[in-house]
Amino acid sequence: MLMNFLFTVPMLLALMLTTSVHGQSTEVVVCGYRDNKQAALSLTFDDGLRVHYTIVKPLLAKYGYKGTFYIVEKWAEQVSVNRKNSTTRRRMCWDEIKELANEGHEIGNHSYSHIALTRIDPSNWNKEINHPIATFEEKLGVTPITFCFPGNARNDAVLQRVLQTHINARTHQYAFGGDKYSHKAAVRWVDQTLARENWGVAMIHAITHEGHGFAPFPNDEKDFVMFLDHLKTVDDKLWIDTFANVSKYTQLRDHVTVQWDKPDQIFTLKTDLDTHVYDISLTVKLTAEGKSKIINVKPNTATTLNW
Repeated sequence: MLMNFLFTVPMLLALMLTTSVHGQSTEVVVCGYRDNKQAALSLTFDDGLRVHYTIVKPLLAKYGYKGTFYIVEKWAEQVSVNRKNSTTRRRMCWDEIKELANEGHEIGNHSYSHIALTRIDPSNWNKEINHPIATFEEKLGVTPITFCFPGNARNDAVLQRVLQTHINARTHQYAFGGDKYSHKAAVRWVDQTLARENWGVAMIHAITHEGHGFAPFPNDEKDFVMFLDHLKTVDDKLWIDTFANVSKYTQLRDHVTVQWDKPDQIFTLKTDLDTHVYDISLTVKLTAEGKSKIINVKPNTATTLNW
């Protein structure tokens, strides 16, 4: 069973340990985000719309970003069984979703049938929350480890049930698209995410009006490209990665301690988390004798200092 964590807005971690090195001290600081970036951002796409395959996939490849695609099992199965004309169907089939997974994007769990979990009897939660896990493993060869609530409907009880089998769930987000969407407001949100050193989560549904999905961008693909263009201007300061990867990093970051295995030479970032699931490195800043450097460290693996 996976560890249970509530999704919280992470703050810069100040995890330090000092030891003597040639009469000075070595300081080990686990950085708040990967590569010591100032903040983090995840692009999440809901409902398995086919425009996520035809438009979003090539655009993310062009800009060099990975996204999280939240898939409803029942909808993907219906499309795959009743394969409609590829130019008119609304949603992705399993083969298209698998292509996304093969390219390094996250495939997340958006429930079995997209029913609001707060409106059904808890006896039905297991099918809605957990049935997709085995199906994704069979169809895609991946295990979904994060969850997206249909309609963003949740309460504490259903959140705790989700976290029994997922490492995290999307519980806050900035909504993109719809008639009231503006590029200026989206840019301001990114700027605030950077200023507050937060983890921003973008919730995106339809891209174009022709996609027949919820909340398309007012100017279709043009608005989405404009936003990606803006991200490119700040991605030297902003870590852009999947919801799963940022979840892994921030949870590991907050659950490691520094252990010196050999004074002045070897240390280990110790954690009780399952590093087969949390298979991500942490960025560490080392400082000693007036010099410093940034390295990436695998938890529970001995790291030798090489100045």
